[in-house]
Parts: sequence; C-alpha cells; structure tokens
Amino acid sequence: MTKDAKTTEFVDWLRKRIKEDDEILNRFKNGLGAESFALSFERSDFAFSAAARLEVYARTVEALCAHGSKATLQSVRDYALREVLNKAESPRRSSSPTSNIMAQASLAAWAGVLQYVDSLIK
Repeated sequence: MTKDAKTTEFVDWLRKRIKEDDEILNRFKNGLGAESFALSFERSDFAFSAAARLEVYARTVEALCAHGSKATLQSVRDYALREVLNKAESPRRSSSPTSNIMAQASLAAWAGVLQYVDSLIK
C-alpha cells in the first residue's frame, strides 16, 4: 500500500468506520428481541446500513493492502465510481425486500467512499 499521507488518512478513516459499524452491529445483535423481535426488525434499518458499510469498507482496505504500492486513491475512486454507477443504473429488483434494502445500503456505502476519496484528491 502507498504510504502517502492522504492514503494513510483514508485507510485510518475506513478502519475507524469499520470499528464503529462493527459496534453498531454487535449492539443490534445483542439487543435483538430485547423488547420484541418484531420491534427489533422494524427498527433495523440502521443495521442494514452498518452491515453494508462494513462490507464495503473491509473490501476496500483488503484491496488497498493486496495491491501494495500500486493502490492509489485514484484507483479506489475509479472503482467506487463504477460500483455507484452500476448499482444506480441497474438497481436490484428482487422479490426479496431485504435483498433490495441491502442493495440500496451498499450503493450508499460506495457513494460514501467516493465522496470521501474525492475530498482527499481535491
């Protein structure tokens, strides 16, 4: 992985958010059914978002580490932009509402990566 300051800042940002989203999911898991299962699932939209971000951020860190010095913020930006465009142009239309919610959350997570990387590149 490149060791420039902006790439390091980006990886630190990702790792911080991975930790935060992992904590969110653990709280959800531990509180599941505390009041009632129906109520837990009714209020679970934040868990979908956290799970999607966790997946996207972890994949991004893994890719940066795997590609070593070839990894650049521009390559991350290009990949994130492709993900955003593909997911926006061909939204999932599953008969499973849960699958559709996760697809939307994944799109939002990739858009968040794109926005953050853009702020670093400028």
